[in-house]
Amino acid sequence: MATLSLTIFKAKQLANGKHKIRIAVRHHHETVYIITPYIIDDISQFKNGNVIKRFDADVMNVQLRILLNKYQKILDDINNIKCLSAKDLKNTILSYHKTDDNITIGKICNNYVKELKEDGRIGYAELIERCGKYFIEFSKGDVPANSITPVTVSNFERFLRNKKKLNQTTTGMYLTRLRVLTNLCRKRYFVKQDINPFQDCVIPQPVERNIDISIEQFRKLKSYSGKSRIEKIAKDLWFLSFYLGGINLIDLLKIDFSVSDQIEYVRTKTKNTKRGDKRIEISIPMEAKKIIDKYVSKKGILNFDYNFSYENFNRYVGRTLRKIGKEIGVKRLCYYSARKTFVQYGFELGIPLEVLEYTIGQSMKQNRPIYNYIRIMRKHADEAIAKIIRFTE
Repeated sequence: MATLSLTIFKAKQLANGKHKIRIAVRHHHETVYIITPYIIDDISQFKNGNVIKRFDADVMNVQLRILLNKYQKILDDINNIKCLSAKDLKNTILSYHKTDDNITIGKICNNYVKELKEDGRIGYAELIERCGKYFIEFSKGDVPANSITPVTVSNFERFLRNKKKLNQTTTGMYLTRLRVLTNLCRKRYFVKQDINPFQDCVIPQPVERNIDISIEQFRKLKSYSGKSRIEKIAKDLWFLSFYLGGINLIDLLKIDFSVSDQIEYVRTKTKNTKRGDKRIEISIPMEAKKIIDKYVSKKGILNFDYNFSYENFNRYVGRTLRKIGKEIGVKRLCYYSARKTFVQYGFELGIPLEVLEYTIGQSMKQNRPIYNYIRIMRKHADEAIAKIIRFTE
């Protein structure tokens, strides 16, 4: 059961020696704090949840009690409180606005998309936005969020498969996004749903994409001479990704190679979804440096003399790699296959999983504290990259 109480955080004393009064939110053996606007001069002015020894103590106590009651009422209105963490409850309290049982899924979607774009999560925002459009098309107009039932979700899945002709992976992707929106209904807008809309839904799992290439295909690609400038660039980018531990194109194009003989970055794809600073630091191997020297500009970033947006350049490279793949007999050759191939070779060579995960910046399935020791992991990552490169020679 969640509880609220007034408290002082001794470790958070202000520079002038004063203390802010906080509200402790305790839930599931976890405690988080909400800062109130009320400050006392000394810790001796607070005892057993009450302000004392001040001329305005009575006024402050009344105002704090009003605030505490307000927050308690918010907690009382939350459905499925057992499913939320203490941090979720804190965020819910701070972002609270009156319950709107008629709020539509479209409005929730638009608000969330705006928030994601402000955070720079453009790709994810576009997925959520597209999911909202598909759902509104399916329901023939915007509908109240509280009207979504397990039957609605089941029919939406059939709509995606039969009307939109989406495959298993894409269907599962949009069902997952719809579940995100229905969860927001409960957590942010306090929409009451007696039955979880997804209680009967088994979201289709992504079909495994086998896009890594064999060592024979790797060598065939390496010996391929591009027939055009873009083919040479696309091939170089593929190998640059491979030699730099499967780095994504969007991250590769942002790196300043003039700084040192190593690179340091946080994956764009996950920088807003991971807690902590999940930096990747690796040394630049000689094989990668030879490619970088062809294209590095005076500013230190790669320049291919194309005046394209990132999205258009990414598509251009992708089309070119598919064309090269057909030429050399490699099905589904794409930029991402460099990352997959790097990991596959590393796994075959017996490189520890946590080293591969660090090198490619993959999300951890378990809590591995060693990940936080950057210098240790960089050494192992450099050794792994060198070992994989030797394997391809």
